[in-house]
Amino acid sequence: MIMKKSISILFFFITVSIVNAQWDENPLKFSLGEYNFKSYYDTTDFNSKLTVVKKGETLYSNEFSGRIFSIKADELGEDGKIDILIGVYSGGAHCCFSVYTGHTEERDFIITDSLMLGNSDYEIKDLNDDNQREIFAYDDRFAYVFTSYAGSRFSPVVYTVSNYKFENITGKFPAVINSNIDDLKSQMNELIGKGYNCPAVGEDAFSSDAGMAKAILAPLVQDYMNLGEVSKGYDYVNSVYKCSDKQSFIDTLKIVYKLK
Repeated sequence: MIMKKSISILFFFITVSIVNAQWDENPLKFSLGEYNFKSYYDTTDFNSKLTVVKKGETLYSNEFSGRIFSIKADELGEDGKIDILIGVYSGGAHCCFSVYTGHTEERDFIITDSLMLGNSDYEIKDLNDDNQREIFAYDDRFAYVFTSYAGSRFSPVVYTVSNYKFENITGKFPAVINSNIDDLKSQMNELIGKGYNCPAVGEDAFSSDAGMAKAILAPLVQDYMNLGEVSKGYDYVNSVYKCSDKQSFIDTLKIVYKLK
C-alpha cells in the first residue's frame, strides 16, 4: 500500500517494530508515540485494568473481564487510520478469545468495536502480498458440534478495520479459502481410504467416523459459501457422505448455520 501522508509512514515503522506482548508480562505495557498503554491482570478476580496515559494525564481507564494478552497498533483497511487492537482471553478450556479495536484522539482513547473469536486467537498478516495487512483467524462455529474439539475443523476468516469497525472480508481471499478446502478434502480422502463406518439408526454419531466426516465437511461447505459457490460444497457432501443421516446433516447446515 502506498502511504499517503508522512505521519502514516511514521506510524507504519512504529507498528512493525513493536515487540508483541507476552502472556507472562504483568503489567503489560505498550507505547504509541505519546500514548502509553498499561494493562494489569488481577489474579484474584481475573480481570484486567487498562489505562491510557498521555503526558501524565490519564485519558482512559477501564476493566476487561479476562486477561489482556496483547496490545497492537497497525494501519488496517484503506482509510489510512491507525487502529489499536486489544486481545483479551477469558480463560477456560479452548475458550475464549476476543479482540477490541479503538483509536486515540488528542485527549481521549475510544473503544469502537469488538469481535468474539471463541476458540481462535488472531494474527495480523499480509495474506496476499499487497503490503496491506489483515486480521486472520478461524471461525469456530463447529467446535464440539459433530465430534470432539480435537476432531473439529474450522474455516479461515479474515477481517479488516474500516472506519474503526470490524469488517469481514474473507471472500476477498480465495487463495486462503481454497487452501483450506484442499486440506479438508485431503483429510476426507484419508478418512474414506480407511473405510469410515456409519452409525446404526438411532446411534449417536458424535464419537463415530461419521461424526469426524461431518466435522470435516461442515467447514468445507462454509468455505465454498465464502467463495460464493455453496452448491459445490453440497455436491461434494453428496458425493462422499454415505450415511443415512445425510439429509438431516445438510438441513442442519442450511437451516441452523445458514450455509445457503
